[in-house]
Amino acid sequence: MSSSYTYWINGEFVPAEDATVSYQNIGVLRGYGVFDYLRTYGAVPFRLVDHLHRLQSSADQIGLALRYDIEELADATHELLEKNGAPNVGIRFVATGGVSDNGFSPPDQGDVAILIEPLGGRPDSHYSEGCKLITSRLQREFPTVKSTNYIGAIMAMRGAADAGAVEALYVDSNDEISECTRSNFFVVHNGVLKTAEKNVLPGITRNVLLKFAAEIVPVKIESIFLNDLPYIEEAFITSSTKEVLPIVQIDDLVIGNGAVGPITQALAKRFKAEI
Repeated sequence: MSSSYTYWINGEFVPAEDATVSYQNIGVLRGYGVFDYLRTYGAVPFRLVDHLHRLQSSADQIGLALRYDIEELADATHELLEKNGAPNVGIRFVATGGVSDNGFSPPDQGDVAILIEPLGGRPDSHYSEGCKLITSRLQREFPTVKSTNYIGAIMAMRGAADAGAVEALYVDSNDEISECTRSNFFVVHNGVLKTAEKNVLPGITRNVLLKFAAEIVPVKIESIFLNDLPYIEEAFITSSTKEVLPIVQIDDLVIGNGAVGPITQALAKRFKAEI
């Protein structure tokens, strides 16, 4: 992390190296917090208001009171980007329960921070040749909340890294597939684009893609099961940093002919145009 960045913490601009959080904050003690993440293209944040609405939704779902509204956070984000003057960065919003008197009950107002981060790259070969996923039986407790509690995801991603995979794909006890640890999951089956209907985080990139996908391919939002995977023609994942990332292998299963499919390519090209 570059120490040259400035953060915004509870309304104050603070050098990154001076930013601190109390061990009595129940975001630290109990994992009681939410976050959101987006990237900029140049100096322009991608779908900033959509991400802030999701942050608010995550907070509402766990009863966490945000001390700033969406308009205030949007204004703070633009001012923070101007102060940092760095194009193509990641922006992380973190809202925690705040310092608790008894180490459990949240105060009336928690803490809110906006962090600027370097934007990591991804090899071009990941997009031209595709990537691998592994499946995981670990589950998130609140799938529609972007919670700071990432214990399951961290454990799943260790397995993915060991297997040379970019992500782990959640599969429940009924063999139903939901999403990956940090991205949404799509397949093409019998020429139809499919993505899970339930137990998924409402991804911003996912939502953008779904708005135009029907121009390219029929779309169904419905359940996907583990035993569907041998019959799909294409797969890909979406997120703020990955955009539209092709998947050509899941565990030991090669997807389709093992190459990036034409529908994935068309959707990725259309997404770039949307950007």
